[in-house]
Amino acid sequence: GLTLEQIIGRGPEVTQPYFTDEDNARIMQAVQQAMMTQSRVEMDAWGRDCHGQAVCLRHLIYPWFNDKGQCQGLEIVAHDIIGRKRAEEALQENEERLRLLSDLSFEGVALLDHGRLIDVNDTFAKMFGYGAAELQGQEFLTLLDPGFRQPGKEKGTMAEGILETVGLRRDGAVFAAE
Repeated sequence: GLTLEQIIGRGPEVTQPYFTDEDNARIMQAVQQAMMTQSRVEMDAWGRDCHGQAVCLRHLIYPWFNDKGQCQGLEIVAHDIIGRKRAEEALQENEERLRLLSDLSFEGVALLDHGRLIDVNDTFAKMFGYGAAELQGQEFLTLLDPGFRQPGKEKGTMAEGILETVGLRRDGAVFAAE
């Protein structure tokens, strides 16, 4: 909402009315960091535009130095990234909802990537005698009875699209699984 004339030649204080005191302090810290490290600094800050609408700006702060290493000025480029931030928040909320549904399920639920467990719910972990965190990264086939471990060729019986196989608990006990 600001014109170029209102921005060019002014310091970071030009945006102060649009951000909270906390974010203004963070912006000034980023400016100081850029000057001290003589390198680009990035930071995000939530605020309101001149019309009162929420914005999230990614600030790219570039210090300019002369041959003697003295800071001669700053270039601050701000991109409105509120669309991406809202999409990230929505994705996080969906992931949290999915996690809650998975955790409340009486069924064991596991997500795999190329045969490795990337996430499991507590029910799944308990079925095999592990904590959920212990199973992350483990090969799924190691949780099957050795007679049922054939990569790419699941061994077991198919009934209505469900694979029936034999699971192997941490203590060595086996159990029917699907």
